[in-house]
Amino acid sequence: MKTIRLLFGIAVAVLMMSSCEKSTVFTEEEGWTEMKSPVFTEEEGWAAMKSPDFKPFPNLQTNYYVTGTTETGVDIVFIHGLAMSASDWTKQVEFFNDKARVININLPYVGDGYDFDLETDYTFQLLADAVHSVLHQVKSKKAIIVGHSSGFAVGKELGLRHPENVGMLINLDLNPFFYPPVGDPSREEYIYGIDSIFLPMVASPTQEFLDINLDMMCPPDITPSWIRDYVKSRMQQFPTQLGYKLFYQLTREELFLPQKWTNIPTLSIFNGPRDEMFLDLIEAVTPGMKFEFMPMPCGHYIQMEQPDMVNEMIYNFAF
Repeated sequence: MKTIRLLFGIAVAVLMMSSCEKSTVFTEEEGWTEMKSPVFTEEEGWAAMKSPDFKPFPNLQTNYYVTGTTETGVDIVFIHGLAMSASDWTKQVEFFNDKARVININLPYVGDGYDFDLETDYTFQLLADAVHSVLHQVKSKKAIIVGHSSGFAVGKELGLRHPENVGMLINLDLNPFFYPPVGDPSREEYIYGIDSIFLPMVASPTQEFLDINLDMMCPPDITPSWIRDYVKSRMQQFPTQLGYKLFYQLTREELFLPQKWTNIPTLSIFNGPRDEMFLDLIEAVTPGMKFEFMPMPCGHYIQMEQPDMVNEMIYNFAF
């Protein structure tokens, strides 16, 4: 089932534990280059945390890059997924630079060339406030918020906590976990499977488990090898303790329960193919959401694997 596949897929972000000496950015034409700053950078900044809920972390800083044009009056914000970075959006920045002001964010727990604080409780609520701090600093309101994977969970929380920042939400391939309803005999077994079997495997993985996860997230017969290498290199910089904490939040039922955020125009783009059973399930928990499915087989990192098609879908929905 798609949810189970993604469950294993995102888990690889928790499981790759070794460290890398360099941070890299991909360019399709040039291969690998040492990271200095994301391409197309015109302005780089740091925003201090602005949130009454997180007073214990007054020095938390969020890195961001602003490019593009202000002539259209449109802001588009890109939020990367777990363990990834602003470098993931190279092709999106290039496409939207003449259509909007582009705000590309490195979430404070991971990024290119700066440290994260393992003492900080990185909830999606805190991360949403970090994004809000950036948007407050650059004076952005009612932006198009694009989040890949867990980046959409951050965007959803931003819509709940700071609706003035969000005009539209776009989800790139984050799937909810479809808990059986209360009273369903399978509900207890489903919860037990996640909390008592799968999450402990994430916490103490075998090499075989790691390899299976990477192959599910970036299928070797579908995902280009340079993307697999890039994803693996990013995961290798990410501490398991922090990844487990974030991944645990992704498995919670309340993450996708219908709330006020579903009043925001929202598009989800999934890596396909179209699955009617999956569509019925997700429509039940996200009323009003629009959906697109990639017409060809694709891995989890759809914005890198099929950038032209993803860019067109975003543009057609939001502009």
